[in-house]
Amino acid sequence: MDGGILNPVPSNVVARMGADLVIAVKLASQGTPAGADAEAVVSAGRVPSVLQAITRSIELMQSKIVSEAADKAAILLEPATDSAETWGLRNFSQGRRFISAGEAAVELALPRIAAALPG
Repeated sequence: MDGGILNPVPSNVVARMGADLVIAVKLASQGTPAGADAEAVVSAGRVPSVLQAITRSIELMQSKIVSEAADKAAILLEPATDSAETWGLRNFSQGRRFISAGEAAVELALPRIAAALPG
């Protein structure tokens, strides 16, 4: 695991290591749908700091590459979070708020996980 910068869902790495079953967790936001129009809007708020701009750039990069990185997962868990709740590098300290969403995603996936396990 590289800490999520270059490969936020390293399922392809685990598959290359020889894992029989790869279960991955995708925390990245859904991002902008392909073909969606973008519009520049003048913000009425403060101009972002350099650190905020860099952090947002990293988050955008991660959301772009996460779908490719998750391709090797046999089972992909995507915890649902309220759209008002944001996670990411800027909110790392608030991670505990998302534990229940992760647990719910695992509960939903248990039948698929059980079916994929040998035996």
